Amino acid sequence: MPEKPTYEDGVNQCKALEAENSRLRQETIHLKLFKSAVEAASDAIGMATAEGYHWYQNNAFDELFGDIGSNPTATLYVDEKVGIDVFRTIMAGREWIGDVLMHGRSGGILDIHLRAYPFKDKNGKVLGLVGVHTDITRQKKVESALLESESRLKKAQAVAKIGSWEYDFSTNEIWGSKEAASILGIEGRESVLPLSRVENLIVESGKVQQNLHKILEKNRAYDLTFKARRENDGEEIWIHLTAEGIKDKGESFKVIGILQDVTDQQRTAGALRESRERLHAIFEATPDPIVVYNREGHPEFINLAFQEVFGWTFDELQGKIIPFVPEDQKTVSIREIEKLYQTEIPARFETRRLTKSGKILDVLISASVIKGIKGEHAGMVVNISDMTERKKQAAQFRQAQKMEAIGTLAGGIAHDFNNILSAVMGYSELALYKAKDGKPNRKELEKVLKAAERATDLVQQILNFSRQAEKKISAVHIKPIIREALKLMRASLPATIEIRQEMDGSFGKINADATQIHQIIMNLCVNAGHAMGDSGGILRVSLQEMDHIDAGTSSFSELTPGRYQKISVSDTGHGIPKADMERIFDPFFTTKEKGKGTGMGLAVVHGIVQSYGGAISVDSEPGKGSTFNIFLPVDASIPLLNADQEKGIPLPTGNENILLIDDEETLVDIGRRMIERLGYQVTAFQSGTAALEAFRARPNQFDLVITDQTMPKITGAQLAHEMLCIRPTLPIILCTGYSAQISDEMIKKIGIKRMIMKPFLAKDVAVAIRELLDGIPDIV
Repeated sequence: MPEKPTYEDGVNQCKALEAENSRLRQETIHLKLFKSAVEAASDAIGMATAEGYHWYQNNAFDELFGDIGSNPTATLYVDEKVGIDVFRTIMAGREWIGDVLMHGRSGGILDIHLRAYPFKDKNGKVLGLVGVHTDITRQKKVESALLESESRLKKAQAVAKIGSWEYDFSTNEIWGSKEAASILGIEGRESVLPLSRVENLIVESGKVQQNLHKILEKNRAYDLTFKARRENDGEEIWIHLTAEGIKDKGESFKVIGILQDVTDQQRTAGALRESRERLHAIFEATPDPIVVYNREGHPEFINLAFQEVFGWTFDELQGKIIPFVPEDQKTVSIREIEKLYQTEIPARFETRRLTKSGKILDVLISASVIKGIKGEHAGMVVNISDMTERKKQAAQFRQAQKMEAIGTLAGGIAHDFNNILSAVMGYSELALYKAKDGKPNRKELEKVLKAAERATDLVQQILNFSRQAEKKISAVHIKPIIREALKLMRASLPATIEIRQEMDGSFGKINADATQIHQIIMNLCVNAGHAMGDSGGILRVSLQEMDHIDAGTSSFSELTPGRYQKISVSDTGHGIPKADMERIFDPFFTTKEKGKGTGMGLAVVHGIVQSYGGAISVDSEPGKGSTFNIFLPVDASIPLLNADQEKGIPLPTGNENILLIDDEETLVDIGRRMIERLGYQVTAFQSGTAALEAFRARPNQFDLVITDQTMPKITGAQLAHEMLCIRPTLPIILCTGYSAQISDEMIKKIGIKRMIMKPFLAKDVAVAIRELLDGIPDIV
């Protein structure tokens, strides 16, 4: 039987119960106070059991997240894996601190700084977790905006690492937050360190100390960026430090502030400077002019090439519109720029621009939009390629193609037409040979022969005009070339223009290309014809032999003293304005209407004359006409030519055996009769293959061979090659109506001794035969 409680036992139990009740009341009060504090906290606080059941949230949590249900891992975290990791860390008895993304009450995603801690019983068992959530969404946005404003690179990335610190002048110690310690590579959390330890990490410690003392002396805030080395790994970083002096209650002076790792920003700024310097170097090294414009159309940068080509300096253009767009190009330029800004597609168009001196350049514009950091149009960059020289070359190329086409057409008809003329001239000469002086038909035959010669000249003029061969310099008489050109001009000029020639006397030879002399006369006469127009006038062309020109007394100081031939081409047209006189020899300069001139004629003439060591001048008076004078040096080693010297010279003759081949029956008949009249024995063939067989049978029977070039089955060149393989010393004359069919190099390589152009006169054949048979050197 248990003992019956005494009175005293009851009193003691009552006291114990009263004490317990008192303790419970106190704990209840403390609990209420704690709950009130938690409810009043600005951070969102939530609690969950060890099983993951969410059972408590304060007012701030409710405002921030709302009702998240019983499973926060699934409903609160944007990335559920992060929630699971947090929960597992807490259940392992460790705290979890970090930034996470969470779903907000309004449905948006929030940046949250989470500090999660385990709460345990007295035995250390984890009963659940408590999480303190700080909304750092605005801070993140501010940091992001700061990074964006500090960098203009497309992919700028920086992380704002900020720590707080405090320096006490009285103790000479520095307190730093965990973040500050982390930035400086100091192990541990918050720490109090001697100033000397921190100074050892600062590359420019003197600079920092100087500013600290300024705060002490002048009691003002400051900020400073400097280099430091992390304590744990020695990595060099950039620190931005902001500080302000304060006095506490005990009048002790302290400095508080924040420090931030701005290494990424500094590297980005350095890279940006390097990129700008590199881009500047590229712009300066580019041979094309480059302009960087702002949105108002004012230049912000011009490279050296722009200054060299256009003549302006940046100081002259800063804040202004560059005055280099001609009036007739403003519309197209404005249209292309507007299109560029509307479509943002790089523009590329040809136009013209003016230099500071007023010179007009043909240019190719390449432009692209420059965008600001927010994607707005900040301006444009323009590359200007000077196309003037290229256009000149293109015009020359087009002219060459045109002349090549004319040459092809002319060459195509030259052979057949010259064969026809050969028949006319050959039979005319034979008829004249038989007709005695005083016969009624002799004069008519002479006129027929003269007309055939003019037709021959006409064909040759067309071929000369269209010839695109390499320049061949040789000693030539320019008098017959000038006459030939004037014959051609007579057919193209209006009948109202009278052509007068003044070329009497004897003239020496000059070293030149006959085709280019022909081109000079044609270009000057065409210009004279344009100047006079349909209203007509007088075109006067003269040739003079000047015994001596002294450079010291001449208006042409560049001429070497000596003999010159002076070609003068004058007209009675409208003349040349004084303003245009200095530019008439510039390529593409023309006063003619569009489509009536390229501006290349006088430039070509000037170039040819200079290449021969000559000179050209012009005298003009508006309303009265113009005179162009050309001076070309005479080859003093060659005797003068007198037109009468060739008259009355008898044709050379002989009695050797000649082999004649031509596929045209008429030309075989004429050639045979013409050569027999000179006393030679002639064996004629219309077939090249038949002639080759006859030659193979009796190679030593023939003293000389005359063959046409264009024949069926075998050409004259091929026939000559076969014959020379049998008899290498055989003299051969090749006849052709179109010299472009076979080159001088080919003739020399084969071994042909002479080439004669169709149609030819009896004297041409007579001289060539006799010279080859007498052993005079080859002329090809």
